[in-house]
Amino acid sequence: MRFLNVLQASDAGAAPAAVASINANPASWAGAQVAASVVMFPVNIGQAFQGLSYAVTATASRHVITGLPPNTGFSVQRNGNSVTIQAGGNQMSDSGGVLQLR
Repeated sequence: MRFLNVLQASDAGAAPAAVASINANPASWAGAQVAASVVMFPVNIGQAFQGLSYAVTATASRHVITGLPPNTGFSVQRNGNSVTIQAGGNQMSDSGGVLQLR
C-alpha cells in the first residue's frame, strides 16, 4: 500500500491549505494539489516516461513534475483544468529531471 502525506506548517489558529489527491493517467504517476501548487511524481523511480495527463482545480497555478529525464523538452497542453504532458517540445526539465510550469 502506498501513502501520500502532505505536511503543512502554520501559525497557531491559521487554517491549513486545501489538499487534494490527483489521479493521473497513466496510474504510474501520483500527485497532490496543495492550495495553488501541484506536485506530480512517478510511482516507480526510473520508469520510462510515456506521457502524463491529470486534472486539477481551477486554483492550480504552479505545477512541479518530478522524475522526468533531465534536460529534456516536453510539450504541455492545458485545456481548462486538464494538463497533458508529452515528450518533445520547448518546455525543458532541469538537470534533476524536474519540469516546472506556471
